[in-house]
Amino acid sequence: IMLEAEGAIQRGDFGAGDQRSEFFVVGIGHKFTNIAWQPTIWAHYDYHSGDNNRNDNINGNFYQLFPAAHAWLGLIDFTARQNLKALRIRATANPTKKLTIDTQLHKFNLAEARGAFFNASRVNVRQDVTGLSGTDIGMEFDITASYKILQRADILVGYSRFWGGNFIDATNPAGVNSNADFLYTHLRFHF
Repeated sequence: IMLEAEGAIQRGDFGAGDQRSEFFVVGIGHKFTNIAWQPTIWAHYDYHSGDNNRNDNINGNFYQLFPAAHAWLGLIDFTARQNLKALRIRATANPTKKLTIDTQLHKFNLAEARGAFFNASRVNVRQDVTGLSGTDIGMEFDITASYKILQRADILVGYSRFWGGNFIDATNPAGVNSNADFLYTHLRFHF
């Protein structure tokens, strides 16, 4: 059994008001070393506070310190660690010594229905101040396959699919699809 947890509290001044925000992440996993492919399975829960009242002089949005959160919140990079609840199930396996397969399933919700939805660059991209659009941002599935082609080089191929939830559907501009696909490959050299 593998466990991990982290958290932070942000307190201080925010313009003329106060900053009161927090986050925590908990995860549990297991590596199966005695069976073929040696799979590892993880489950993580992320909570990053949001601000449900822009007029109370208290900013409740957690501010992530570093922009890229795709290692934890999906490879498409739709979400930031702000006003977010996320569940992640991850499974990895090594069918051969040279091949690694990594799959992840993410479920995203707003922490505060009246708070903003932030993208990976921490920009407020949409908000329903009434909260009537709900909190369901959507789900994302990621799969990557990495194959070692040389001692210090490997090639990676990945595919991700995002399915927009009720919040995305309700706040999308007319004619914009709530779903997204992302296919990519890259060659990595290790020094």
